[in-house]
Amino acid sequence: MKGRSAYRRLLFVGLGASVVLVGLVVAYARLSTNQPILLTGLFHGPRYDSSTLLPDTSIVASVVHSISHRQTRPTTTRGQTGGSTATTTTGSTSTTTPTQTTSASKTVAFGIAAGGGLTDLDQPALNTYFQALKTLGVQWVRWDIDWGVVQPDDATHYNWAAIDRVAATAKQYGINSLAILTYTPAWAYPSGCTMSQCLPADPSAFATFAGAAAARYKDTIHTWEIWNEPNVAPNANVAVYSTVLRGSYSAIKAVDPSAMVLSGGLAPAADGGGNIAPATFVQALYADQDRAYFDALALHPYTYPVSVGYQAIWNSWLQMAIIQNSMQANGDGAKKIWITEFGSPTNGPGSLRQQNQLTFVYGSDYLSEQTQQTLLQDALAYYIQNSASFGPFFFYSLHDNGTNTNTPENFFGLLRYDWSQKPAYQTFQQTIAQYK
Repeated sequence: MKGRSAYRRLLFVGLGASVVLVGLVVAYARLSTNQPILLTGLFHGPRYDSSTLLPDTSIVASVVHSISHRQTRPTTTRGQTGGSTATTTTGSTSTTTPTQTTSASKTVAFGIAAGGGLTDLDQPALNTYFQALKTLGVQWVRWDIDWGVVQPDDATHYNWAAIDRVAATAKQYGINSLAILTYTPAWAYPSGCTMSQCLPADPSAFATFAGAAAARYKDTIHTWEIWNEPNVAPNANVAVYSTVLRGSYSAIKAVDPSAMVLSGGLAPAADGGGNIAPATFVQALYADQDRAYFDALALHPYTYPVSVGYQAIWNSWLQMAIIQNSMQANGDGAKKIWITEFGSPTNGPGSLRQQNQLTFVYGSDYLSEQTQQTLLQDALAYYIQNSASFGPFFFYSLHDNGTNTNTPENFFGLLRYDWSQKPAYQTFQQTIAQYK
């Protein structure tokens, strides 16, 4: 359904005459005082503040903690791929004891994080999109199965039409699906929350939905991700998410025991402001369960405008050793970390910024296409060097959403809106070909 975009509410604090904006603004504002202002926006990228930079960092970011959320039925689609014609030149809810899942191969694998837009596309547009995936060479596509789309009205009626179309097309083109089960319909909102990214009031209802999806698609989809970025507000409640994950894991395994279940991809964040850092979240998840109910752990280690080695506490790449130690300490050392989103925008309403320029205004500023390529090269080098610890690497996204520069969200693609290639496309394509 159109408009199921990753919207979030952000808290901004003015620091003198200079303000760094965290998040993609829909209502764009300048701050002239030291008072906080609430705005609504989209967001990709790190959540951090000046106190989270490590002591050896020479630049202080004038950024504050953000409160992020996803609104109900907004008007911009995250990952939407429609628009022009391509001319590319190139269930049960009972608890199941989790089993140890070990990858049989240490070879790397690559995918595209498509977001929620695929279910909006008609069949010709889907064919165009999946042919572009084949040309790129990826083995995987990550896409949303939105609970609010499948069951918009109540717990007893299902509408699988859009999901059927995407699942069948992925199978037709030989692309593996990583399906994200996520987002709450209005009838299942918890008390006091009216946003679709709020975790549901009744986790067992979501588990029933998860089991129904796994049963319907057990011949086409065997890999599932439970929720999206549960470590950031308003989802940042480990106990509730743990219940959602446990119930969904059990429901999926009951109908497809060989399925792989991933935890929800964790956003880059520091503790505070309603958010929980990935390493902290993983530690708390283990503490809440006798053993975490996932077969692999998912991360979204966005770093732009800095590279993967940048010394900051919010940098998820630098938290991975802590996360892996937690997994090892809880008997899960053989489980992999999947990079289910990574990317950066190449246009927007703000200013073109350079790599490592921490006056970067999130939701407004952007990087050059060459810097997007450099950040991808750095991330791929780290991923390949440490591939024994990782599952597939997913780039967000394949194709720019549009040409309107009022939002950076339109410009995360490897391909421009006219389907011509950005420099990062060749980097990704050549890397994929090298490791096939």
